Amino acid sequence: MLKTVKRTSLLAIFGLGLSACAGNVYNDAKMAAPSGDAYSQALFKEMMAIADFERVEEDWTDANYFGGQALTVANGGMIEPTDPNMREMNKYGDSGYTRDDVTAGYTELNGVLAGGGASRDPMAMAQAFAGYECFYEQVEEGHQAADIAACKEQYDNAIAILTAVPDAPGVCYYPINGDQVDFNCQTEISTIADAAAGGGQVVVQGHADTLGSADYNLDLSKRRAQGVVEVLNQLGIPTDRMTVGAVGEAEQRVATPDNTAEQENRAVVMRVIQ
Repeated sequence: MLKTVKRTSLLAIFGLGLSACAGNVYNDAKMAAPSGDAYSQALFKEMMAIADFERVEEDWTDANYFGGQALTVANGGMIEPTDPNMREMNKYGDSGYTRDDVTAGYTELNGVLAGGGASRDPMAMAQAFAGYECFYEQVEEGHQAADIAACKEQYDNAIAILTAVPDAPGVCYYPINGDQVDFNCQTEISTIADAAAGGGQVVVQGHADTLGSADYNLDLSKRRAQGVVEVLNQLGIPTDRMTVGAVGEAEQRVATPDNTAEQENRAVVMRVIQ
């Protein structure tokens, strides 16, 4: 999800007295149950997150637009990134971004899609897609700097994962509830540090399995990622050359039910982007 929005407006909840048909597409999407592959399910979730945000902001046009994209995915269809020439730019303010910036993202995103990003990392591909769509829509309006930054950050982080050098990955595994770097993990980190010695950005992402609460697992994944960052620092990789994230149990490397121990999900994944 791009950001958490507290629904404080009753007018937003009840549709501001708009006609019932105004939210039909959005409402249909809310009732949909996607059953496609991992990318389709992740993309549906990400597009609905944008639609939900627009609904809270009482923007039914965009709530229906993004809800319609989600509904297409839920029904087994394919959607493409929105053409960068479709929307106006900076209608209500100056975002600091131009159509050239949107076009650059559109070109990059399509290149990653064509290169198999959806099968290589379904979650990251869905997040990149949604990040682009959100960024473009926010730049169209041009006046919500924090929202623009959040959308761009999601896009940039996801693209960083998708474009990481494929022959320089590393994975640290942990025991249940563990967050310490062991000998095997140290070896993996050293390999990554060597690969990044000549330059490039290191992507570090912490994970956890579904044992315990979601909040606990998010904190655990943060501690795991931070431990790896500290060792990378010791090996000469400064923090400003890292993109660090932690997802807890939200982005499972191997899908499992709740309250399931799975070593593949008790991990920190490292990649180098040249």
